[in-house]
Amino acid sequence: MGEPPRSDAATDDAPTYFPDAVLPDAPGLDAPFLVDAFAPSLDAASEIDAGASPDAARPLDAAMPDAARPVDAAMPDASRCPCTPGAPCATSCGSTGATSCASPCTPMCVAPSELCNVSDDDCDGACDEDVGGCRESVVRAYHDSLGGHLYTRDRSEIAAGGFRTEADPFFFVYPSAQPGLAAFHRCYLGRAHRLYTFDAGCEGSGASDEGILGYVAPSPVCGARPLYRLSASDDHFYTVDAGERDFAVSIGYTDEGIAAYVW
Repeated sequence: MGEPPRSDAATDDAPTYFPDAVLPDAPGLDAPFLVDAFAPSLDAASEIDAGASPDAARPLDAAMPDAARPVDAAMPDASRCPCTPGAPCATSCGSTGATSCASPCTPMCVAPSELCNVSDDDCDGACDEDVGGCRESVVRAYHDSLGGHLYTRDRSEIAAGGFRTEADPFFFVYPSAQPGLAAFHRCYLGRAHRLYTFDAGCEGSGASDEGILGYVAPSPVCGARPLYRLSASDDHFYTVDAGERDFAVSIGYTDEGIAAYVW
């Protein structure tokens, strides 16, 4: 069979005939075969380039499921953000805490429990609170006949010495040495008169050293408050109350400043 005449006006969009083509399902059947029925035109190919193609023809990343995307985007936090549970870390208050990896990419430093060390370990703004035996109370007593004050941690000493309790507890000290603290010595001057000082030599007063009342701070630390010292001829008077200090001055005591810082 001859090829049909092709018009000079035919365009590239016109079907192309292959006179000797054989349809797959009809062996031996001579028929013109329309290529355009089975292959995309040039216009279709242009559409692919323009982004109108199906997903299979799009750039790889756009058609990928999350599991097939680059590793970092699909990795769990534990893989992207290495975190060591329990590793030592610095807390906001300067103590040493332990790392929490509940959220690996935003680890937290967990403060430790409070210790007896003149520091705020648990970052609650207070030092050594609720730590049993960390501090001990001091009682203030007065000898009515001899006129001297006694400051002691031993309550049995009060009645035995003929003293009367004035305040219990009056303030707190540490019973053992701690960082930044110093021993507060008790010096006996005779009768009911005692001096309390950082000086183990009792400030050259000739008094006998009766031991250590406790450990106190030379400067304000860990919430300590001033312990004011005043003196009279037969008494050294100590108070944590500025109003009481002023009253003592009004009745003849001499203000000797701050003796120490206590709790």
